[in-house]
Amino acid sequence: MNNINSHFVSRFITRDWEHGDRRLTYYDARQKRILTKSSKRLFAEDNDQECNCECRLNELIETPVSQGLPWLCQHESSKEPLVVDDWKLYRGLVLFLLVQAVRVKPETQGELRTLLERSDDEIDSIIKIVSKRFILYKLEVTGGNRFFYTNTGIFGFVVPDKKKPVGFGLGMPISSKTMIAFLELSFDSEGLERRCKEGNGGYLTSLDFHASN
Repeated sequence: MNNINSHFVSRFITRDWEHGDRRLTYYDARQKRILTKSSKRLFAEDNDQECNCECRLNELIETPVSQGLPWLCQHESSKEPLVVDDWKLYRGLVLFLLVQAVRVKPETQGELRTLLERSDDEIDSIIKIVSKRFILYKLEVTGGNRFFYTNTGIFGFVVPDKKKPVGFGLGMPISSKTMIAFLELSFDSEGLERRCKEGNGGYLTSLDFHASN
């Protein structure tokens, strides 16, 4: 067991919000103040945890997603699903969205470790099952709007759905203008586009659904 500086929100994801010497400005809800802290420490804590858990996170998520980030940022947003041909990148993105909520909670570290101890073939099977119900989108905000980064690294939101009154999605900001969204197959992209045009999309009104592949 080693005492390590463990990031529960990956540093490579927060680069677009950094300024100066890798500083992040954030709002502390407890102190009700705007503060600044090094990105090395803001989303990290010293943990006594097994190094192989960190290595597995690096292998499955950190490395493929960080290497694929330039492609993701350059790829145009669309109201069509994001097609990722690189399996390791696709698996990394889906895993990021699946495990991030568990990763930030100390009381659920056992569940995270259990997942990471599975073989690559077992994890691939899980991703393929999940992919039968959920799909990835790349969405951007327009004009002067910006994404703020949450202290969990992801955020949930509701969207129009073709089969039920509302659907649910998970968003992972990868820049101040762009997020990767994890949405159900029954997500109604045309319905959300229509709401955005009408200015009736709630806080998603500023999303850009007009780019094409």
